[in-house]
Amino acid sequence: MKKWTLIVMTALLGASAAMSATEAAKTKPAALNNKAVVLRMINMVNTHETGKLGEVIAEDFVDHGPTAGGGLAGFKKGVDMMHGSFPNLHFAVEDIMGEGDKVAVRATLNAAFTGKPLFGVPATGKHAKWLTLMTFRIANGKIAERWTNANTWGMLQQVGVLPSPHWDLSSLAVPEARDNAAENKLKKSAREMVEEVWVKRDLDAAVKFFAKDGGVAGEVPAGGSMLLNPSVIKMFGTYVFAAFPDFKASIDYVIAEGNVVVLRISETGTHKAEYMQIAPTNKKVKWSDTFFLVYDKNGKIQKAWLQANLMGLMAQIGGFKPQVPKGDAAKVATGTPAEINKAVFTKFINGFWNERKFDLADELIHPEHFSSSIPTLPKGPKGMKIIAGVVAGGIFPDLKREIVHIFATDDMVGAIWINRGTHKGTYMNIPATGKKVEWIELGIAKMKDGKLLESWYRPDEVGLVKELAPKKLEWLHF
Repeated sequence: MKKWTLIVMTALLGASAAMSATEAAKTKPAALNNKAVVLRMINMVNTHETGKLGEVIAEDFVDHGPTAGGGLAGFKKGVDMMHGSFPNLHFAVEDIMGEGDKVAVRATLNAAFTGKPLFGVPATGKHAKWLTLMTFRIANGKIAERWTNANTWGMLQQVGVLPSPHWDLSSLAVPEARDNAAENKLKKSAREMVEEVWVKRDLDAAVKFFAKDGGVAGEVPAGGSMLLNPSVIKMFGTYVFAAFPDFKASIDYVIAEGNVVVLRISETGTHKAEYMQIAPTNKKVKWSDTFFLVYDKNGKIQKAWLQANLMGLMAQIGGFKPQVPKGDAAKVATGTPAEINKAVFTKFINGFWNERKFDLADELIHPEHFSSSIPTLPKGPKGMKIIAGVVAGGIFPDLKREIVHIFATDDMVGAIWINRGTHKGTYMNIPATGKKVEWIELGIAKMKDGKLLESWYRPDEVGLVKELAPKKLEWLHF
């Protein structure tokens, strides 16, 4: 993957917003000035005024996100490339808070993928809405450092580069009151929660830090961005700790304003078990998480977001595989498992058979694929290529298949289609007749990991033979 492509995807910034006079009056001068710098930068990004960014970003700016450095020049390049793929890119600030020399932002990004390709995938025209949590350090009136965790993975799913449905962020109102003693108490509580749950790996401890009705029950959105409650934390933590048995976490910083606390952690671990359908690689990896916690008046967590650097983690274990379309028949699969199975099978019929892209077998056919309809064929893509070469390469060289009905479950897919072609080679001991024929066929496949694992086919061979050599079937009388 090219370095500039990573810069494109990870230069996720924030959104334009303006603080009212009332808000300004309630904010300390230093924090107000720092917020103004960040908001000004965000507005420049929204309006794509790249040339002005030097007014608010230091020349030696350091990015601690996936871009890992880059300076002002790298930041500008990232903005240009994001606008290249998302011409109407807009960042809407949901919350902005400051303490000391730091400013934290929770923002929602909105954009349509109508510009330049992403990871080789042409623009799909699909709209995306995704979350970013950012913290900035201000020095001498300019942004000196940035820490970012953005739901880039979820954005790629929404615009069709990766398969999965998107989710909508809920609105959040954060009280504006400022009380240093209360803020320090909340920071201490947030630190204790992360130390007990993530550093000491006591997942059951999370419940004591949440309000009784805190979090969003049962919601685990796609793309690495999560609305948390104790049950989700336990489920997610169990999964991560199993995949990375030597998992370790350390707290990078904790900042607070009012009843909101932002906390970022750095994590390491060795990939020893399956993670996000990626087999163990034994690679030692590093990634980060950012927590955005909203507390109630009793000092308990009422709302909580976790944004993981899933893009960075998956890139390290080799799990980021954008699905590049290859013609109209090769559309990217998104949606539920059943919908994905339908898309894969449609791609198999249209791309592999109709467009004669036989190399698609390596992508669509499982290495252990077996068809009881033709048990003598070798397993896997090789067998499928052989039968395609015989049928579409010799017997019916102009063969086209038209799906008339397709159905699927989470692990099975089936379809009925019409075959049309000219009989140019021997079929069932019938020499080439040159006839243009049409016959119906039913196919069913068992799926695994997005590929055909086992398949059964039942073409109307009797009907086909009747068209090619009617006298052979006179005795059937139909």
